[in-house]
Amino acid sequence: MNVEELIHETLGSEEASRLVPGKILAVDDDDGNLVVLEAVLSERYRVTTTTSPLQALKLISATEFDMVITDQRMPDMTGVELLKEVRARWPRTVRMVISAYSDVTAILQAINEGEAYRFVLKPWNLDELVTAVKQGMEHRYNVLAIERLAGVLHERNTKLVAALSELKDAQNQLLHAARLATVGQLTAGIAHELKNHLTGIQLLMEVVRGADLPADMAGFVQAGRDSAEALFQLVSGLNAFSRKGAGSVPGPCSVRDVVERAVRLVRTDVRCKKRDLAVRLADELPAVLADGDRLRQVVVNLLRNALDATGDGGRLEVAVGRHASHVEVSVTDDGPGIPAPVRERLFEPFFTTKENGLGLGLGICRQIVEEHGGTLAVDCGVQGGTRVSFRLPLAQEG
Repeated sequence: MNVEELIHETLGSEEASRLVPGKILAVDDDDGNLVVLEAVLSERYRVTTTTSPLQALKLISATEFDMVITDQRMPDMTGVELLKEVRARWPRTVRMVISAYSDVTAILQAINEGEAYRFVLKPWNLDELVTAVKQGMEHRYNVLAIERLAGVLHERNTKLVAALSELKDAQNQLLHAARLATVGQLTAGIAHELKNHLTGIQLLMEVVRGADLPADMAGFVQAGRDSAEALFQLVSGLNAFSRKGAGSVPGPCSVRDVVERAVRLVRTDVRCKKRDLAVRLADELPAVLADGDRLRQVVVNLLRNALDATGDGGRLEVAVGRHASHVEVSVTDDGPGIPAPVRERLFEPFFTTKENGLGLGLGICRQIVEEHGGTLAVDCGVQGGTRVSFRLPLAQEG
């Protein structure tokens, strides 16, 4: 395929034919020369004439010409000066100058500097003039066609890059969907078995609840029950995450109770004894419409992430604040923070920096919060430290 065929196939014959419509502006202070030029060229081209270089600039400003043919010696402005102005403002317009032999030095300099594409000596040979004009039009056509082809190539390349990105995203989604389906099948069975064990622990709790147990022992029993239930909720959450939106929102619940139970459970972690865990709860916290057990799962997960992020002697804080339209729960730690490349992938399923992590914890947390009509955000300080917070709308009264 030659270049001409490529241009027509890529741009289409109609657009290719419009690239160079064949409009010529002829400038000469001699009306007789203009009459001859128009007579010779008008059979193939659309020719506009003027005797004034200044008028020529006005005409070019109003209409784009494919070619300007000008005499060299004219009042107000020489041909080379005119073409220099044309080149500065319309560089793709083909520029030709007609001159006497005595002007050859100036014209050659103009050609070398790019102001003129060709020059024709007076008295001109009509065949040579027609040939020069034809070659000039072909030159303009090739330049414009190549520029248009480059533009089309850029457009197609941009679309290709976007399509490849979409394809990659779709592929990742399919991979995640396949992995989540596997997780869902696995956790469904585990959740069933854990529920059986949890039922036994709950029965045991009912038996010992009425017994006269020391306070610390009763606390251990309650913590054991909470741990078992939290494990059950975790596996159920994995199962729900794999099925997207399988959770329920039964009714109003106390955020204070959710956080206090989560803290009590996390304090049983041996690492917590080597950290400074502060709890800051606002007074008169309103109820939110939520599943308390699932919210506790979120708080526990965030607190355990904070434990992972801090070393011995580290500090973490869980706080609950009340606002006009929502309640905000935040977990803050003074760890090293999260590197930017990791932050970008925090909620990506199966992405984790932990040696034994699944890479689903934050994703499950965000899903639970969003299913409750809330939002979850992660903020890192410049000097380290991480704050993870989620907001939940207040329960509607009435």
